[in-house]
Amino acid sequence: MNWPTSAFRLTSALTAAAAVLLTASCEKVNDEGVDLPGTTPISTKYRDLPVSASTVIQDSLETLKADRFLVGRLRDANTGITTVAGAVLNLQVAMPVDSLPAKFAGAVLDSAKIILTFDQVTGSSAQPVRFDVYNLAAPLSERETYNSSTTVALGGKIGDNLSASLKRMKKVAQATGIKNKAGTADSTVLVDAADPTVHLVLHKPGQPSQFVRDLFTDLQDGTFNQAKLDARWKGMSIQPHATFSGAIVGFNRSYESRIMVYYHIPAVAPATKPKMRTYALYFGNPSGSDANAPRYFTQIKAERPTTASPFTQLFTGGGAVAEDQSVPASASNGLTYIQEGLGLGTRLVIPGIEELTPAREPGLAVNRAELIIPVQPLTTGVFTNPANAYVYELGNNNRVLRRTVGISNVDRVIQRDGANQQGENAEAIGTLDITGRFYTVVITSYLQAYLYNQIPGTKPTAFMVSPVLRRSTGLSLNRAVLDANNITLRVYYSNLR
Repeated sequence: MNWPTSAFRLTSALTAAAAVLLTASCEKVNDEGVDLPGTTPISTKYRDLPVSASTVIQDSLETLKADRFLVGRLRDANTGITTVAGAVLNLQVAMPVDSLPAKFAGAVLDSAKIILTFDQVTGSSAQPVRFDVYNLAAPLSERETYNSSTTVALGGKIGDNLSASLKRMKKVAQATGIKNKAGTADSTVLVDAADPTVHLVLHKPGQPSQFVRDLFTDLQDGTFNQAKLDARWKGMSIQPHATFSGAIVGFNRSYESRIMVYYHIPAVAPATKPKMRTYALYFGNPSGSDANAPRYFTQIKAERPTTASPFTQLFTGGGAVAEDQSVPASASNGLTYIQEGLGLGTRLVIPGIEELTPAREPGLAVNRAELIIPVQPLTTGVFTNPANAYVYELGNNNRVLRRTVGISNVDRVIQRDGANQQGENAEAIGTLDITGRFYTVVITSYLQAYLYNQIPGTKPTAFMVSPVLRRSTGLSLNRAVLDANNITLRVYYSNLR
C-alpha cells in the first residue's frame, strides 16, 4: 500500500529504535514529534490488542499426492479426540517384461508382501502395527478430486490384521578407517542399523492367500499389463485394524515402497539349486514429479471423545465434524490447538481492531503489526510442534472465505508484507522461534488494507491460525498447544498531525 506522506517513511525508519523505548501499551515514543522540511509532526505508539481465542476444526483437508500417507489410530489425551488415518493407493506395472514369472518355465510362487518405508511415527513405535488391506472396487480416477474426508468403495479384504514391527534392523557396511590390503580404500564391517520399513506379509507357507495365488496366475501370462492388473487388483486401501491404536505411521514416497512377489524356478538337475526371483508392483508417487505416477491420498477421520471433554462440541450428535462449532479457551484451561492433518485451528476474534480505523483514529499509519502466538510449554510429548502457522480469514460458520484470482477460487490467506493482499502464493508465514516458545506472524500490509477498507468482498468475522496450507504437499499430525490467554495483536503506529 502506498502512503502519501513522507512522515510514514520516516516513522518506519524510527520504529526499530522506538521499540526499545516502549514500556507500556499505547505509550508515546516521541512526544515532541519530528518537524523537518516536507514532513508532518508525528508520534509513534504501540498498542496490544487482546484476542478472544477458541479451537475449531476444519474438514476436507488436501491429502492427494502429499509427501507421505498416514495409517493408524491415535487418541489425543488432551482433547480426547481419536484420529483414524488410512491410505488409498493406485497400483502400477513398472518392471520390465522380462522380469515376469511368465518368462520362466515352471515358476513357483513362494511368498508376497507389501513393503512401506516410513519417516514419522506419531505415538508409540514400540508395539507392532496391525493393518487391514483391501482391494478397491475401482481404481482412483484421474479426473476426480480426493481429500481427507473422501470415501471410496472397497472390494474384498486381501489381508486381515497383518502385523509388522516398526523396529526392524538391517546390516549395513561401515568404514573402519583402516585401508584394505590393496591400500586402495577403507575396509568395511557390517553393523546393525535401523530399517525404517514395514513388511505386511500377504502370502507365505502356512499363511496362504487365494488372492495372491490368482495374482500369480495373472503374472504367468506373457501379455500381463496395466489393464490386466487393474482387472485383478484395482488398487488398495490400507486401514488400521479395528483393535489397533496407539500410533499413526507416516509412510514417505520411496522406490523401496512396493509389493514384492517372490518366486523360484525349480532346479533342472539334482546338482543345481532353484533360482530365486522377484517381481514388483509399485504404488504412490516415489519421485513427486512424475505426472503419470499412480494416485493416492490419505483418509483422516476425527472421532468424538468418548469421555467427558469440552471438545465434544466439535462434533454433531451423530459423531460427524461440526465446523460451525468452537471450543472457547475458557472451557479448555486457557488453551487452544492447531494441528496438521486433523484440521484443528485456533479462531481469533480481535474487537480492538475497529479502534484503529480512520473513524476512530484519523491520520493513523501502521508501521508494523504482528500476531504474537505463545506456545504452551511442556506439551510436545507425543506430538511435534508444527514449523509454520498461517492466518486465514473466516466468515460465518467458521468457513474459510474465498476469493477469485485469475480463473481460480482460492482460500483467503493473509499475504506477506509487500505482497498483493488479493493475490496468492505469498502467504504470511509465522515460524516457530528457535526456543519453541511462540509463533510471530507479521501482517502489516494486511492490517493497513483492512483498516482502510481496501479488501474487497465479504468482511471477515474472525481469523484462524492454522499450520496447514491447503496447496502444500506436507502431511503429518504435528500439533501445537497455544497459550490462548496471551495471544495478542501488537500494532506499532503513528498519528500524522
